[in-house]
Amino acid sequence: MPMPFLAPGDLEKRRTLKYCNLNFKPACSRRIAPEDFSHAWSAKIISYNQSHRIKKLKFFEIGHVYLPSEDNQLLPDEREYLSISIAGGDATEIVAILDMISLTMAFPNMQLKQQEIEGLHPGRSAQVFVAGQERGAVGEVDPRVLRNYGIDDSVAWLELDLGSILAGPFGKKIHKRVKVPLK
Repeated sequence: MPMPFLAPGDLEKRRTLKYCNLNFKPACSRRIAPEDFSHAWSAKIISYNQSHRIKKLKFFEIGHVYLPSEDNQLLPDEREYLSISIAGGDATEIVAILDMISLTMAFPNMQLKQQEIEGLHPGRSAQVFVAGQERGAVGEVDPRVLRNYGIDDSVAWLELDLGSILAGPFGKKIHKRVKVPLK
């Protein structure tokens, strides 16, 4: 298993962050999105496994993402994210997993809004909204990005800001009580 850190060239393979570096210097002209890191890291894992002849892979990870703070604080903005990658999967497969997670955790008013997302296949990607707030992204990874990592199959991908979703308003599942007659 490769190390969980990204090399300086890993984000360039994803064709993002051309003007930023991993040191989070204030000169960075673009806000670094969490999906830049989990997307590149997932692609690195899939590439490694495919090089060892493991073609079908489902990768689920919950972890902390450290983003530069918006108000130049000393500590970075730390968030907890859920990232899912499926090598050999498509958008319908990853959306089915998202629906299952949404139903199980009772996300209030989960919606998908189709949108082009950098690094994902145009037309096969969407932003995930929970309770009217953008909380993630879902779709298939752009084939050009996959070629940069040496991946020869499609990859379905999902990322959710789990910390924000769990801290927000939640719908309660209503269960009917079943009365069993006593004998």
